[in-house]
Amino acid sequence: MMPHCSRRYQPNGAILLGLLCIVLTGGCQSLPQRSPDVASKVEEMGLMLDLQPGEIRVERRNHLLYIQAEVINPTLDDQSLSYRFRWLDASGLVLEEEAWKPLLLHGKQRQFIKTVAPTPQAVDFRIEMHAPNNSTPTEWFAH
Repeated sequence: MMPHCSRRYQPNGAILLGLLCIVLTGGCQSLPQRSPDVASKVEEMGLMLDLQPGEIRVERRNHLLYIQAEVINPTLDDQSLSYRFRWLDASGLVLEEEAWKPLLLHGKQRQFIKTVAPTPQAVDFRIEMHAPNNSTPTEWFAH
């Protein structure tokens, strides 16, 4: 006769689905939940599969925007990333686009990208990010 506590070892649907996913695809990654604030500032060139944008901090000092944007590597492997800031004026028009910059994140590393707006007229920004293993958006091929 099995003890009553053995019931907790019975796999439920979520566990079975997870095991099936691992077997069929070699692993599943759920898409990270992003706050609306982060999502409104980060533009991914395709969906970043192995890196995640994290917290974004913005401060105005001496009439300039100071930005710290966190990038998270939740994997155990080193991951590379290219990024740039696009600075916008009060009308939402692009004032300046920075050159692309490379970044290497080691496994499980979190790193802040820091920058300062080039001009006091920059009142908003977007961060464009691209990783080599980004997925390609399907709408690019819809035409």
